[in-house]
Amino acid sequence: MELPIRKTHLAKGLLCSLLLLTAPQLTKAAPIISEIMADNESGLRDQDGDWEDWLEIYNPGPGPTDLGGYYLTDTPENLPKWRIPENTVLQQGQFLLVFASGKDRAVTGQQLHTNFRLDNNGEYLALVDPDGSDILYEFSPTFPVQFDDASYGIEQEAVTGEDILIEVDNACTYHIASDNSLGVSWTRDDFDDSLWSGGFLGAGYERGKGYTDFINSDLEQIAFNQSSSVYIRIPFHLERKDNIIALNLDLQYDDGVIAYLNGARVASLNTPASVGFDSVALSDRPDAEALDFQTVSLNGQLFRLQEGENVLALHLMNSAIDDDDLLVRPQLSVIRVTDLIPGESVYFTSPTPGGRNGTFEQLPTSEVIYSHRNQTFTEDFELTLSSTFPNEVIRYTTDRTEPTDSSALYTGPLTIDQSVQVRARVFGENNAAGPIRMRSFLKLDPSDAALLQFNSNLPIVILETWGRGNPGGNAQLDGFMAIIEPDPETGRAHIVG
Repeated sequence: MELPIRKTHLAKGLLCSLLLLTAPQLTKAAPIISEIMADNESGLRDQDGDWEDWLEIYNPGPGPTDLGGYYLTDTPENLPKWRIPENTVLQQGQFLLVFASGKDRAVTGQQLHTNFRLDNNGEYLALVDPDGSDILYEFSPTFPVQFDDASYGIEQEAVTGEDILIEVDNACTYHIASDNSLGVSWTRDDFDDSLWSGGFLGAGYERGKGYTDFINSDLEQIAFNQSSSVYIRIPFHLERKDNIIALNLDLQYDDGVIAYLNGARVASLNTPASVGFDSVALSDRPDAEALDFQTVSLNGQLFRLQEGENVLALHLMNSAIDDDDLLVRPQLSVIRVTDLIPGESVYFTSPTPGGRNGTFEQLPTSEVIYSHRNQTFTEDFELTLSSTFPNEVIRYTTDRTEPTDSSALYTGPLTIDQSVQVRARVFGENNAAGPIRMRSFLKLDPSDAALLQFNSNLPIVILETWGRGNPGGNAQLDGFMAIIEPDPETGRAHIVG
C-alpha cells in the first residue's frame, strides 16, 4: 500500500506580463482544455504519421471523471459537434490528448480524432457537458492567432510530494544460490520466490559491533563462511505512475550491491563487472561509510515502473566469505506531482501534449508578411514587410545572410531595382526571434524583347547565382532556383509569369 504523500510547493518563477488577445472562460469546476496546438508543422505525429493539430483535456479533480458523452466543438451554433466515446475515464490530474484532424475517430481506448480542425488564425473552441448545451470551458470569442509548432494553454505550477514505495524495514525474501542456474530470472517481477526465506529489511549480520540495531533479518547462519552473495527480493505495489517525475534509491550497504528493477539492472555499487552466484564485492567498506545512505537517482529508469506489482531485487555481496559483517537497507521513493496550480493563459514554445504545462517561456513572434511573392520583374517597385503583433520589429538582409537582432531594421518600403533576395524575420519580446522568411526578385532586361516574350509548354527553370559564376563549377556557390510552371488555362509558361 502506498503511503500518504507529503506536499511541497516548487518555487514559482517570475511571470512575465503579457498582453493576451483572449482568455478562456471557465464556467464551473470541471475538466478543462489545458493546451492546444493549431499549427503543428513538425511536432507530434498521429498514428498515421501526420502532423495534425491537437488539443489536451485536463481533469483537475476531485476524483476521476468519465468524459464519455462530453462534446468538443469549434462552432458555438453547434455545441454537440463531436462526442467523446463512452468509458473515457480520466483520473484526477490526468490528461487526454485529442487530435483535431477532421478524421472523426471516436473509439474508446484508441487514438481520438475530432471531426473538425483548428484554425491557426484563431477560432471558437469549447468543451461541452453531455447535455449538449452546458459549456464547461471555452475560448470565446476565439483563441488567439497560433504559430508554427508553438502551443497555447494554461500555465500549471506543480505541487509535489515524496511517496515512499519501499521502507527500510519492508518485507522481503532472500536466498543463497548454489550455482548460476537462476541467471537473472530471480530479478523479474514474475519470478516465483515462494520457496525462499521470508523476513524484513535490513538484511545482513554483525559478528562485532556496528550494524546490530539495523538488522531485522539475520543472515549469519546462511551467509557467514557459506557464501559471499545473497539474493534479496522486495515486492511493492504501485497504483499509479503517470504523475511520477523522479525516482530515487537510497542505500545503506556493506560491502557491495547490484539493484534490479523489474528484471533490469539499474545500479551497481562496489561490485565487479562480471557477476555470478558467489561474487564478492570489490572492497571492504568501513562501517561509518556503510551506514551513510547513498542516493542513486533512477530518473532514467522511470519507464521500468509499472502500475500493479513490481519488485526491487538486490544482489548483496560481501568483500570475503568470512567477513565479519554484512548489511543492506534500501529505501525506494518517488516524487509525484500531486496537484497543479493554474496560472495565466500563455504561449508555449515547448509544447507538452498529454503532460503538465510549464510556465511562460517566451512569446512566439509572428512571421514576416511580404507584399510581393517571388517573381521576375522589369519595372522597379516597392516591397512592404509587415507582422501581426504590435511592438514587434522586423530586421532584414539583402546579402543572403541570416537576419539577426543587429541586422538592418525595417522602417519603411524597400525599393527593389535589381535582382535581390530579401531575408527577414520578426523580433518580439526579449528579442524572441521568429522564423526566417525570404523572397527572391529577379530583374529582366526590359530592352530584351525576345527574352520578355519567351514562353514554353514546359516549366521554365531559372538559376540565379547573384553574379558569382557558373553554378556547375562551384559546389559551395550560393544560388537560387525558380520554376515557372505553365498556366493551367493556356498551357504555356512565360518568363514574366
